Amino acid sequence: MREYFTQKEMLDHVGKLQDRERQKIASMGLSNWVLFVTIATLSYFLFPGLNLIRANLSYTLLNYVLFLNLAIALFDIFNSRFRQTKIGAFRELSGRRTMVDSQIILRDFEFILVVMSLLMNVAVSIMYPIYIILIIPFIHRHFWNLFGIVYTSSEWLPKVWNKLIKFINEKASISEEEAKCMSKEKEQLENVDVRKYSKNKIVLLLLSIIPFLYRFLMDNLTELDLKLNLYGFILVLITFMIQFLFVIFSKRMKIGWLESFEREIIQNNLPASTIRARLTKEYYSLSNIDDYF
Repeated sequence: MREYFTQKEMLDHVGKLQDRERQKIASMGLSNWVLFVTIATLSYFLFPGLNLIRANLSYTLLNYVLFLNLAIALFDIFNSRFRQTKIGAFRELSGRRTMVDSQIILRDFEFILVVMSLLMNVAVSIMYPIYIILIIPFIHRHFWNLFGIVYTSSEWLPKVWNKLIKFINEKASISEEEAKCMSKEKEQLENVDVRKYSKNKIVLLLLSIIPFLYRFLMDNLTELDLKLNLYGFILVLITFMIQFLFVIFSKRMKIGWLESFEREIIQNNLPASTIRARLTKEYYSLSNIDDYF
């Protein structure tokens, strides 16, 4: 394997990376216009039922939350195995401006979605107490997800949290050595569990399926109920389509970075070693944005 590359080879590689990112977008069969048309088409089915949704807002919200929890529980199984550590690492802000800008945008997007999911789950558990046992695990999941977002993007919360943990350990008469041992054991367990499907995620998926089994097998659904169920499902699909817009945005942002870097190579006559170092440190870190979604 070659250890050194010429400047021309590295410049050609940057061009190939741009073509590869464009091919990825094309292979997905998605574009901004396709997603806009899809969102508009889904919204078209909602317009005739707007008055119906307004008159049954709480029931529509219940359907939206149940379908959203089902989708989240389904994807959580795969995220816990393949992407959880990458997403956690990506939340850490880096020193490069391009990375900071991208991370802030994606972090804020995740923050908005998690806060909305948390508030809607709390509202549904209050309006429909019969589902509270099934919804509490999702409230717990969204709360700690929100905590993770705030924890990794703020300076004050880690300090407060560490002081709180230290205070609890002192009250529980846990020495610093024992606390370190517990922390190491926890990290080892987390590293092992990353490669396996989490049992908690599977339980969460089963809990998300129970309401649908109850409502479709035990409950007497009217035509109105079926319409509101459909509207809730369509709203979840629209939420996903908006997220796909951010996926395309992240890929176009990488193409923009490569184009800018290509101009910088030519203008400043960067050597091959610098080009390779910048690609390794910035572009391949920037590629983690795809894992964020």
